[in-house]
Amino acid sequence: MKSLFLGTTIFKPLFFIFLLAIFLIGFYNGVISEQGAKDLQYYPSKLLLENVDFYHSYLNSSEWFMSQVPNYYFQLYYIISPISLLGWGNVKLFWYLLNVFLICLFFYDIKKRQGVSFKQLSIYILPFFLGFPMTNTLGNGQFGIIVFITIYFSWILRHNTYILSLLLFILISKYSFGVPIILGFFLMGYYRSVIISISLSLLFSIIYSIQFNLNVFRTIFLPIKINFSSEAIRVGSSDIMSLSKMLFDNELIGQVVISFFLISFITTLFYYTFRRKASDIQLFLSSIVFSLFGFFHLPYDWVVLILILVFLNDGLFTRIFYFIILFLFTLPRIIKLSSFFGFNVDWGQDFVNNPYFILLNLVLLICLFFKILNPSNENKRLFNSL
Repeated sequence: MKSLFLGTTIFKPLFFIFLLAIFLIGFYNGVISEQGAKDLQYYPSKLLLENVDFYHSYLNSSEWFMSQVPNYYFQLYYIISPISLLGWGNVKLFWYLLNVFLICLFFYDIKKRQGVSFKQLSIYILPFFLGFPMTNTLGNGQFGIIVFITIYFSWILRHNTYILSLLLFILISKYSFGVPIILGFFLMGYYRSVIISISLSLLFSIIYSIQFNLNVFRTIFLPIKINFSSEAIRVGSSDIMSLSKMLFDNELIGQVVISFFLISFITTLFYYTFRRKASDIQLFLSSIVFSLFGFFHLPYDWVVLILILVFLNDGLFTRIFYFIILFLFTLPRIIKLSSFFGFNVDWGQDFVNNPYFILLNLVLLICLFFKILNPSNENKRLFNSL
């Protein structure tokens, strides 16, 4: 009776309070604020409708609308360009409502499909209520929520070749997630969907090159070129690319280190696939984590870790990992509140803006990567049931 009381009387409203708070913060920052949705890809999509080569326009221009750097892959802009007809204010509202709908759909689906209780939902959402990734994504109009929803339903609907192809095609537009996830599904054996999604992505790069009379081969790499342009480059908090950028002044040495690192972990995935017979869910989750430590990501991309919380249930390790990400998610809030109340926040900035902090997060994610590939007997049984 006590368990029932807690489940129905406390955790259900608690979950909705957390969710509503996230939505309200996201609405204010993303829709009401003049600087809201600053990363939303509205401007390049608008330029595409006006038949402007927005990639080269960005590279050759000193002026740009907010921080909407066009470093996503081609299909995203063709997909969302009709939305730009709504005008900037309406696009912000539309994007916010779309993300709210997808978040609600995700929680509804895991509750119905996975049999998740409101107590578990409250635990899952707490780091995102106290921390910044989900509210930051809503507030800045970023693509992170679309990413983790797409990843989730790619797993759920993986047996439908064409739906999986479409979802992976969308996911490739953010290639820092798309490439590792595509690798994961390839190792699971979903070859047709992987080939179709890659082919569709390349088709849109060809369409863009024809539309603007560009060299096809060079066009394929345009978004990556923008991503590594001096104006766009920043340092993330948990990936080998950011750590190499901070440690090595020589770009060639950095590239060698990154290449060695990526090849080593890709080889590890192949080893666990063909020699250790890792299950599909292990390959799926490890490819998500591999993306976070192997490719450039800013901290708000950690919103995808909600998928790890949903699927990973490995006793003490899971609890330790949960409290670590709870700390990492709330740390920027703590620093900001300290500044608001007049405290010196140099300690916070010094802590997060150094290679040791990146290395700490990198080690954490690598440990998670190998824990997923080497689960406890309890979690192995759970994995086998998914």
